[in-house]
Amino acid sequence: EGEGARALVSRLQSLAMWLIERCSYIRPDNNWQVLTLYEYPLGAPRDAPPTQLLGFVTVYRDYRRHSSGTDATMSDASHRQRISQFVVLPPFQRRGHGEQLLRCVYQIAREDPDVSEVTVEHPSPGFTKLRDSTDARVARDLGCAALMSSDATPPWDELRDTLKWTRTQLRHLWSSIIRKVVPTLSSISPVSPVALSPGGPTTPGGVLCEHGGLRF
Repeated sequence: EGEGARALVSRLQSLAMWLIERCSYIRPDNNWQVLTLYEYPLGAPRDAPPTQLLGFVTVYRDYRRHSSGTDATMSDASHRQRISQFVVLPPFQRRGHGEQLLRCVYQIAREDPDVSEVTVEHPSPGFTKLRDSTDARVARDLGCAALMSSDATPPWDELRDTLKWTRTQLRHLWSSIIRKVVPTLSSISPVSPVALSPGGPTTPGGVLCEHGGLRF
């Protein structure tokens, strides 16, 4: 809201055009939200100005009804949070900032009773990898991975209500990631800084996790 916010969004859109393939400008209205991630000086007071923009995400409140059966139970105020543009500036990638930003989107959705689920608009391969690794850690941290780690069919409705994710994403996690990868993440802190090396992200024990060509 305000001229300052509109000017900031306009500048962020210019960045998005350079960094996202086939990106298009959004048409600002009251249903758009923009979340920004900034770097602050170490030890600075809470009211200190930021020193560096690290990334941003644009999210749209989608009130449209779709043909899925879940929409029949949605109230008039219920809506989807649709991630449209997700950017971490190149100098700050592969440092955990993308996961922090995505976790923030998820937390806002879980705390809002009117949000039915979080969706993604045309995810790129890079974002899909980030989403899968982040979702696996979030499911583990919230105690939902245990419900998805067996061969028995998970309680999809309960998981959807808790995590605010689409059933398609939940099924993908269950069949491709949770049962195979999550046990290897138990010793990794979801928000701890990750040391970088020429070979990629590592821990004292080596590579975080790699499965089916995807590195976590």
